[in-house]
Amino acid sequence: MQETEQMNQTGGLNLSDLNVTAYEAAVIAQNETGGTVLGVRLKQVNGTPGYEVLVANESGNVTGVVVDATEAGVIQTQENIAQLNQTVLEQQGISVSDISGAVSAIETARQEVGDEFVPIEVSIEAEPNFTGQQVTFVSPNATQAVVVDLTNETVVQVSDVTPVRGAEAQATETEQANATTQAAMTDADAAAARQDDGTQGCCVGDDELSHGFGDASEYVSPTLTGFEDNVFAEDDEFDTADAYGPFTGVEDNEDEGLFDGEGEEEEEAEGFVGEEDEDGWF
Repeated sequence: MQETEQMNQTGGLNLSDLNVTAYEAAVIAQNETGGTVLGVRLKQVNGTPGYEVLVANESGNVTGVVVDATEAGVIQTQENIAQLNQTVLEQQGISVSDISGAVSAIETARQEVGDEFVPIEVSIEAEPNFTGQQVTFVSPNATQAVVVDLTNETVVQVSDVTPVRGAEAQATETEQANATTQAAMTDADAAAARQDDGTQGCCVGDDELSHGFGDASEYVSPTLTGFEDNVFAEDDEFDTADAYGPFTGVEDNEDEGLFDGEGEEEEEAEGFVGEEDEDGWF
């Protein structure tokens, strides 16, 4: 407890304090809006951890939903913060209804990683003839990413496992095995609970991040060898700094560069999730 309080005082985010995964956040935002979830990112505002979730309706209008990462409630909803890039969709011969979204992408990607990995962020990217999402998973000792094609729900690439920084990266095989067993037990308990109450789901369970996860700044972004650098947005960007992105900005939006791909990339932070944002949500 003392260690966690120290981290929070310095702005760090201990993933063990979270009770909500990116999958849960995506489901909550989808149910709140009835749309298709495009992106999910974890950060802090005034010390409160939350997931910013982008959801598109059938017309391509994007709504932002902030989901509390500890209590699974909606903090706020902001409509018309961006538009899906219709030019990109037309070039690929698809519409919003052809995109499966983050909920399905996480369910597909989950089958490619070990039981100890939990979904923590989802980024989206459009390139010529390809629209996909990168699902980033964390375990107590590592990160891993899976890219899913959103038009056919197939896995395009699975990254290597990337160890976290510091002492956690030096964990022994026994410690890693114990963490894997503990996470698997958590998954089994969550599955049993869903079966008991008649609901279905994936990658969701109470306290799923509470077993041995450390400070978010210790986690390192996995490398995807099949894609160029910075294809998938990182840190505080929902879009990469190129002209062929999945979003277009909305006129008079103060943070238009966040979505239209024309803004400068923000400097990469020490960790890739959970950074404190002084500018607030979205």
